[in-house]
Amino acid sequence: MILFKYRALTEYGKIVEKLQIAKDKAELHDELQANGILLISAKKCSFLSRNPITEFTVPFLKNLHQLIANSFDLMTALDVSSQLTTNRGFGLVISRIIADIKMGAPFSVAISNFGEYFDGLVIKSITVAEKTARMKEALAMAVEYLETKRQWSTKFRNAVRYPVILLCCVTCVILFWILFIIPKFADLFRDVGIDMPLMTRTLLKFSTFLTDHYICVGMFTVGLILGTLRILSSHAMREKLLRRVPGLRTIRRELSAMNFFFSMEMMVHEKINLLECLECLANIENSNEITNIVEFIRNGHTLSSAMKRSGLFARHEISLIVAGENAGDLCSAFKSGADILRVKLDDRAQRLAGIIQPSAVVLIGLLLAIIIYSVIIPMYSNLDFNM
Repeated sequence: MILFKYRALTEYGKIVEKLQIAKDKAELHDELQANGILLISAKKCSFLSRNPITEFTVPFLKNLHQLIANSFDLMTALDVSSQLTTNRGFGLVISRIIADIKMGAPFSVAISNFGEYFDGLVIKSITVAEKTARMKEALAMAVEYLETKRQWSTKFRNAVRYPVILLCCVTCVILFWILFIIPKFADLFRDVGIDMPLMTRTLLKFSTFLTDHYICVGMFTVGLILGTLRILSSHAMREKLLRRVPGLRTIRRELSAMNFFFSMEMMVHEKINLLECLECLANIENSNEITNIVEFIRNGHTLSSAMKRSGLFARHEISLIVAGENAGDLCSAFKSGADILRVKLDDRAQRLAGIIQPSAVVLIGLLLAIIIYSVIIPMYSNLDFNM
């Protein structure tokens, strides 16, 4: 579904500008025409939110869960939720969901039209909940699933955000010194005839080079800052970084394993077939490891042996699944694995922040010390010579 901002001519000859959701421009045209409105122009626009999962999906599902838990029916809960949202785009999403349900579509089908905001696991669990009359439990699990994903993504992003911002700021300060302050000292040293040490001469040559190519330097600095911000904001870019940097591969593996255990716990808890769970998760995560697990199980392997062959899981994590298979209780095995990995990742996040942030401060202090030392040493040398 797409949010359109359109201009149209009403049957009374009045031009109006409004927002409306439709699959494409043709559907928008047909819907307006059915109401006697002539479409003039339409353009796509965003839902006025940088993170719709956090700002819309989680609060929306929370509100639904609370209202249904208090014995409200689904339509009343949806109507109340639409009144609670302050974002016009999000309000239109809920209105479209309500309209689809009134047309006879199940709730799971109505939200599946907005795959950007409701992933396959949430839709799958709600589809099963509609058949088993367990909507309250399914919504609670969906909220916990989305909040857990958001929590760990935020933790590791925050662990590197402070040093990255600090490095960007100090880089700008250092470039200012090299481009504008150091050349002034260079002129002073030449006028006075100070004999400059190697470190100072190197710094002055570097300053001259940057000054002569300031446009390239500016473009490189802006590109570096924008690239860093893109990596921090893009899930796909963060995944590439986690895969390629040796020190972060373990964190990436444990994050993927925790998400696997928690997602499987949610779906198995809702009595969804194991292979269906894995296929759904493979489609959402776009993970080669999970896709391989699906293929191994289709070829007759057990879940534990398929997990072992995938190379994603540690030995103790596979042992939990073996125990669950023997006991016939995979849901508890998935829950135990998710809980263990949560504790481990929480410890890693704290240690990562404890290493990265002091290291960034030390590195920045060292760079500043080198610059200041290179400028001050020739001045003191000249002072000693005059004395």
